[in-house]
Amino acid sequence: MNFSDSTVVDDSSLQIPDSVNFIFMLLFSMLMFCYLLVFPIFKYICKINEEQDQKDKLYPVIIRLFAMVKTFYYLFIPLTASVIIANKPKFGYIKLLIILICYFLFIIAQAFNIVVFLVAVEKWSGHMFPNFAQYVTSAREVLLYKTWILYIFLVLTELGIYVGISCTVSKSALDYVFGSILFCMAMSSVLSALLHLSILNKIRKLAYLESTQLNNLYIYVFWLTITVVVFKAIYIPFFTIIYLIFLRQFSLYVLIVVIGCVEGLTTPFIIETVYIICNIGEIYTVDGKKITEVLRLYLK
Repeated sequence: MNFSDSTVVDDSSLQIPDSVNFIFMLLFSMLMFCYLLVFPIFKYICKINEEQDQKDKLYPVIIRLFAMVKTFYYLFIPLTASVIIANKPKFGYIKLLIILICYFLFIIAQAFNIVVFLVAVEKWSGHMFPNFAQYVTSAREVLLYKTWILYIFLVLTELGIYVGISCTVSKSALDYVFGSILFCMAMSSVLSALLHLSILNKIRKLAYLESTQLNNLYIYVFWLTITVVVFKAIYIPFFTIIYLIFLRQFSLYVLIVVIGCVEGLTTPFIIETVYIICNIGEIYTVDGKKITEVLRLYLK
């Protein structure tokens, strides 16, 4: 297939409509506010459950997922400040910082999908093919202990794809390449959910056991996977519709970048929120004492 450079849209010469820019800024502001709202509760529950969670075999996985959340909060202030400043003409170069931060968050989101997918395969194979499960477990443990290797691998892979296609074919082909990466991420989430659903009956039976009630990380990973699938089923069509209605003059690459940014920005929030919901009993009692303790977190 030949890609003609003459058909490539120069997105830098186009301007996003004010209405669309307002929608993006409104959604971004709401998301950042939600991050500030849930973080104290998330830390509070993590502290309460730490001793019990350490007894679960999935604890190393959860720790890595929580580390992804922690990394986001390191970038929270630079990202928020950059988005605010970038709207001013004098600070146009700040957009480069936003791109770098969003790309790093997108890499984290890819790593999240890989880890969750391996957990689903490990859990499923443990019931269907017990002899094969040990190899999946070994692969998962290697990735967890060497997470930085996974990040470097993902960055080098995408860099190699970008350089290779730009030099040999055309930059317009990158739309399809990075679109395929997002498609694979979405399909891995769907497949993970299907694998977990196949063992849902056993999870329900184990839910009545005291050991499972104390160590519910398997249930947490299950609902985390389901939530990710549902969320993707909502925001991918939503932003696609916005693109088709308001941004048709831009290349397809803009839609791919937007979806990738949303993936990176929302993944840590989903990790936090699902964990809070799965442990809602830790902050809710009839007498309201624990609710009072949680409210005090915002006054510190």
